[in-house]
Amino acid sequence: MKRKSQPRRNQERFEKVKIIRTREFQGTATVSRIKTQHSRIEVNHRLVHMIERRLHCLPHQFKRVHQHLQRHPHRYLSAAAAYGSLDAWAILPVHKHRTLMNKIHSSVNDVCFGPQHEYVLTASQNGQFTWYDSSFKFELVFAGSDTSIQKMRWNRERSRLLTCHVDGKVKLYANRSLNEVCEATTEQRLFDVAFSPTCGKFAVAGENVFVFDTGAFTLEHTFERDHGYDTKKVAWHDTRSLLATCGANQGVRLLDPRCRQSIATITEHTQNAAAVEWVGEHFFVSGGKDKIVNYVDVRTRRCFRSIEGAPAGVTALRRHPTHMNTLVVGCFDGSHGFLIDREPAHMVKHHRLAVTQIAFHPLAHFMLTSSRDGSVAVHRQHT
Repeated sequence: MKRKSQPRRNQERFEKVKIIRTREFQGTATVSRIKTQHSRIEVNHRLVHMIERRLHCLPHQFKRVHQHLQRHPHRYLSAAAAYGSLDAWAILPVHKHRTLMNKIHSSVNDVCFGPQHEYVLTASQNGQFTWYDSSFKFELVFAGSDTSIQKMRWNRERSRLLTCHVDGKVKLYANRSLNEVCEATTEQRLFDVAFSPTCGKFAVAGENVFVFDTGAFTLEHTFERDHGYDTKKVAWHDTRSLLATCGANQGVRLLDPRCRQSIATITEHTQNAAAVEWVGEHFFVSGGKDKIVNYVDVRTRRCFRSIEGAPAGVTALRRHPTHMNTLVVGCFDGSHGFLIDREPAHMVKHHRLAVTQIAFHPLAHFMLTSSRDGSVAVHRQHT
């Protein structure tokens, strides 16, 4: 009896696993073969939420699919993007799709996708929200505050939107209608906000770092003057009670909201640190005006890699939602680039002023960058 070749057996084995995955997506997605021999995945919000939950920890029974996609991403391009494999530039949004401009010219401080990823929402310096539909066309603009909206964050269920303002106010909005639900005042200029892993608490960065209870919307604790002056960024660990903050000095501070104490100060920059982002269970990255991105291990509290090559000071950091070894860096001169396996690559400039925020679609086929020049650049995958 003629034995089947090894590639043929692997292909049949993967097709069986693929059928199992398709049954699980019943009523949610369809997988079909097209003439180019790539797989096309048609998704809706239920599939997006399912993939969001799975990306944090791939189950054991799907490791074979994940490994196959890593070996042959050119065969299943969309599926590779959905499950986290990376084939150089095949799934990275490196091509500029279009530019979104505010109707009333003002700096765009933050940008994000809607709760079901069906629209794009921006927060501006003039205190207004701007709404774009799924095809990135302008729909409406409405006032969210009398003062500048600095940052906005969705909770994990994407049922509430939290914003911080330059006049010291923190506001909680309802899901789709964006009606104001709660409001608190800190009497300090605020710069950033972050939810805890369970969304039961949130942290706000200003001159001090404030920790609030989400349910009662009351202040629980204040970390006073951790950076000597303003705290520009705050990032909450994905699974632990641990905050990383950076601000007006060269250090990144680690805070424990549960014990209400400061753990350590890690000073690895020669100038002010301007951005911080968690990239794993034990690691975070920080960028500053010295044009350096540092990878720090919180267990040893030391920097184990410093990456140079940014054209200007780092103002924004964002990890890739499906490939954890890829990081996007935004700079003060309006350029942004990718760090793939801790190596810089593909630096481009699509803005005239500093990049303020970087946002990914959960499937990573679109990426948004906002800037102080009042524009939002939409980047897509190579097709």
